Amino acid sequence: MNSARFAFGLLMLASSAWGVAPKNVVIIVADDVGVGDVGCFGSETIDTPNIDRLAEEGLLLRQAYTTCSVCNPTRYSIITGQYPARGPFRTPRYTNQFDRGKFPLTIDLKAPTLPRYMREQGYRTAAIGKWHLGYGRTEADYQAVMTPGPVDLGFDVHFGVPGNHNDRFERYVIGDSIYRPLSVEPGPARIDDPARVAEPVERLDDLVDTTLTGQACEFIDSSADGRFFLYLTYCATHTHITPRVDFRGRSRIGQLGDYMMELDHHVGEIVDRLEQRGVADETLILFTSDNGGQMNDVKGAGRSLTLADKSKEVTLKARDAKTVARTTYNHRTNGPLRGYKAGIHEGGFHVPCIACWPAAIQAGAETEAIFSLVDLFATVAGLVGETSGECGIDSIDQSGVLLGTAHQAPRRAVILNSPSGQLAIRSGDWKLLFKKPIKWNGDSPRLEDVPVELYDLSADPYEQTNLAKSHPELIAQLKTELANAFAKGASAQTN
Repeated sequence: MNSARFAFGLLMLASSAWGVAPKNVVIIVADDVGVGDVGCFGSETIDTPNIDRLAEEGLLLRQAYTTCSVCNPTRYSIITGQYPARGPFRTPRYTNQFDRGKFPLTIDLKAPTLPRYMREQGYRTAAIGKWHLGYGRTEADYQAVMTPGPVDLGFDVHFGVPGNHNDRFERYVIGDSIYRPLSVEPGPARIDDPARVAEPVERLDDLVDTTLTGQACEFIDSSADGRFFLYLTYCATHTHITPRVDFRGRSRIGQLGDYMMELDHHVGEIVDRLEQRGVADETLILFTSDNGGQMNDVKGAGRSLTLADKSKEVTLKARDAKTVARTTYNHRTNGPLRGYKAGIHEGGFHVPCIACWPAAIQAGAETEAIFSLVDLFATVAGLVGETSGECGIDSIDQSGVLLGTAHQAPRRAVILNSPSGQLAIRSGDWKLLFKKPIKWNGDSPRLEDVPVELYDLSADPYEQTNLAKSHPELIAQLKTELANAFAKGASAQTN
């Protein structure tokens, strides 16, 4: 970043009291990407030059956490600024109880949301990509108008994959959340563009992220003259591992690496489009992942695919791409961290996170401040400059961390939630985890008589030595701190 750009940033910071803010905000959420999958976080097996460039021109957050070790509860936290245990995700594996993933909208329509907040501040808003937070009031009806949904939470535009890359729906949700198979004629006008009908779009497994990138670039083009907020959620590297044909065979670790390289390419396309529109310097880009990487491929991986190109054994390799990367090429998706997606140890929660705003964030900076993705709501609000409204009960404004002006890290403690109902708390360097699912008395977790593990992450970041037996007083203190976090929200989690 040249001196003129940073001087402009200093001017912006000096003027922040008068409402100067990032002109645009782009949050990019990858799927199942761990710290070992990204070059700037230490990967030696996958090349990610475009993501690395964001770190070179921005801030690398080394202590970033998701709120859950699987995807949709973390996405709930990003949108609402609340821990998932405050909503339906308190029920272990909540979405599994609905047939074929047709679970209803998981966010209360009365709850504060980040997109609604941004729209109130004058930003045009879009949710493009994997949604996975449900549609409808009781069950999603994929043959009808699916409301309520993203457009009812504050998004002006929605182009989405309903669940995962491997869901059974094989189509996109477009505009006003109308799902239309190819056999159905184009339907009513799209809510984001009354002149354009909700045309059906075939979903090809090896072109999903390409399609999402195209939609995101279209949104940037149509919004660049004003202010916009883009929530862009890719499917890579979730099952199915189906890289586009021109990326197959390019990595050093097989098809998983190919898919990660394609994701990196799409991140580069977004940055390029912002530069082409002349708004890159004044746009805040936040790149992260919804949870840590997965150990092995799920049952059914690589089956029932709909592909644009079937060459280079893509179907066969999709069945065990993650396993092959780990066992054949010694790839560690979560680096040296213990655990994987869906667990309660660090590997499931500790994710790559980068903030890049060339006009205001010092290039090449790093921070060890504890940052939770639940903080995105209040942090973005703090940068926009209007923080008087409700930004989610658990969300902490960390704008000072991003801008390098914080004298002390705002967040002291972070709460972690596994999909099976386990809880953990990291407070400072200490982490207490509960080995069994937690039961609740109303909104209060019942923490007694549940076996625990205790780790000093400053000396033991890979959670190898359980110190629970030697620190009973500290365990009692951390239990109280965890209970207070649910009772009082963000105020009980700050330094």
